[in-house]
Amino acid sequence: MMRKSVYIAHRFNDCTERGRSRNRGQAAKWAKWARDQGYSPSCSWITLTWGADETPEGRAVGLECDVAQVVRCDELWLCGPVVSPGMLTEEAAAREAGVPVFRLLTRNPAAKTSRDTP
Repeated sequence: MMRKSVYIAHRFNDCTERGRSRNRGQAAKWAKWARDQGYSPSCSWITLTWGADETPEGRAVGLECDVAQVVRCDELWLCGPVVSPGMLTEEAAAREAGVPVFRLLTRNPAAKTSRDTP
């Protein structure tokens, strides 16, 4: 059986590297949960942001890469209690491409049993 591909969008930016690291970790938990539910998660931004300087130019390139992946996935999941400006950019690209968008707001993905629709 072919797994559906799902792009995992999660807030990344924070004022500190510690906060960004925490956000990466939370996103990785969502990706693991998606895999365990039978999906193939896409979230290369987790690894691409390690050691990268948080600059406007770097952020723009990162969002270009994210959008290129979003439009190729079967679904976009906006994960976590905060929807960031970058996530809104990803959502707009998904909707324009006809990719279904789901918001998963629970703080603990392991406790989630279904997808919340916007």
